[in-house]
Amino acid sequence: MTEKKDKRENPELLGDSPISVRTSRLELRTFGLRITELVGEDGARAFARRSGVSDKSIREYMSGDTDPSLTALRRIAATGGVRIEWLITGEGEKLTHDGNGAAFALIPQRDVDLSAGPGAFTDHEPEIGRLAFRRDWLDKIGVKPQTCVLVRVRGDSMEPTLRDGGLVLVNVAPEETRDGIYALLLDGGLVVKRLQRGVSGVLIVRSDNPAYGPIELTQDQANELRVIGRVLWAAAEI
Repeated sequence: MTEKKDKRENPELLGDSPISVRTSRLELRTFGLRITELVGEDGARAFARRSGVSDKSIREYMSGDTDPSLTALRRIAATGGVRIEWLITGEGEKLTHDGNGAAFALIPQRDVDLSAGPGAFTDHEPEIGRLAFRRDWLDKIGVKPQTCVLVRVRGDSMEPTLRDGGLVLVNVAPEETRDGIYALLLDGGLVVKRLQRGVSGVLIVRSDNPAYGPIELTQDQANELRVIGRVLWAAAEI
C-alpha cells in the first residue's frame, strides 16, 4: 500500500517557486525575530496596515506559528525596505539598494487628499503606490520610515509653498507641535496649513497664499485641533 504524503511534512510539494519551497523550511523562530525587528516599536497592527498583510498573520509570523506565503513575504519585505532573500534566510545584504549602493526606504502613498474642504484621514486608507527615500536622509531629519506617509495636496491655500496636486511626505509620529507645516483635522475638514505660536502663546493657523487670512484659535479650538502629522517634504509637477 502506498503511503499518502502530507504536504505539511513534504515542503517540496508546496509549489514550484524556489522561494515558496524555501519558506516552508524556515526555522520559524529566527524568522519571527526578523519580522519582529521590522515591526519595531510601532507594533504589529500599524505594520499590518502599511503592508496589506493582516494583523493576525503578522502576529503569527512574529511568534513563529505560521509559515508565510510568497505574497506575504513580498509585501513584508517591501514595507520593511529589506531584501526578500534576507527576510527568508537571514543571510546576505539586508537593505534594498539602488544601483549606486545607497539604501532606500519605500514610503507608501495613501489614497487621500489634504485640502481646504471636508476630508478624512484614517490608518485604513488604501495604498496606491510607493516612493523611495534615502534612509540616510530620513535618519538625518530624525524620522522613521514606518511613521511616514505620502498624500496629495488639493487647493491653492498653501501656494506657492505647496502646489495643487503636489505630493507631500508627512510624519505621523506623535511629537510636540512647533512652528511648521502640518496636516490637520480642523472643523471637520482635512487640511494642510502652517502652525505658529503668537507672542501671547495663541495658536495661529496660516495659509501661505495671502488670499487666505490667518485663523487665531481659541483655547477650546486649540484643544480640539487634531494634528495628523508634520509635513517634511513636497514635490509637484512643473
